[in-house]
Amino acid sequence: MSNTSVFDEKIFRLGFYSGLVVLVTGVIAVFLPLDVPEGYTATHADRIAWLNANRAAFVGAWANQIVAMLALSAMFFCVAW
Repeated sequence: MSNTSVFDEKIFRLGFYSGLVVLVTGVIAVFLPLDVPEGYTATHADRIAWLNANRAAFVGAWANQIVAMLALSAMFFCVAW
């Protein structure tokens, strides 16, 4: 095997695992909140109270979204390769 084919295989494997990560983070995103339930109609005080009550889930949702975007970027890189 040449170095080029080994490198291509590693790139394709990265794309496959990135796709799996995107699917897993998509399922996780369904269960985590990214905004207050009332949306834009909630008052500022309601938003602050909700954030204080749901801080861990909110931070987890944003961390999950960051991982999903990095995995999507890697997947698109592999598709373009």
